[in-house]
Amino acid sequence: MTVRRSIAALAVLLCLCLPAVAADRPTEATGSFALSDSDAGQLWSLGFNLDAPLGKVLQVGPALVATGIDPDGGESVYVTSAGGRITLNLTGKNGLFVAAGALYNLGGDAEGYLLTPEIGVKFGGDGGFVRVAVAHPYHYGNDDGAVDLERTEIVGALGIRF
Repeated sequence: MTVRRSIAALAVLLCLCLPAVAADRPTEATGSFALSDSDAGQLWSLGFNLDAPLGKVLQVGPALVATGIDPDGGESVYVTSAGGRITLNLTGKNGLFVAAGALYNLGGDAEGYLLTPEIGVKFGGDGGFVRVAVAHPYHYGNDDGAVDLERTEIVGALGIRF
């Protein structure tokens, strides 16, 4: 196992422990779907996040994402990624938020990391919520540094608070 994979595995394990530390405040489990369409092709992704609160407005937790890329005139690419996500709730547990996900590509047809800044809004109550956001991902490969993937994703998610 490489050093990068070891660091990514350690980060995911630490994020999994956060809900136990924040047992007095609600943790959010979210399933999401993202879709983008550009001149280069279409992209879809399915994700799962488990976000534990750190203070009143900050949330941190693990993320797992499966992505499919269907380029125009090319062969489809599928990638599984795992990492972490941090969210800053600007107006409390509902309302505006900014977030960033850092994912390591575990398997599939791509190597490297994916960093995804996101801005959106949450609507809901104590039991569940809906999240709608816009994200703009960047890929960090082993040789090419940061690459703007030149697409903006619309992200929809359903979540529960427990």
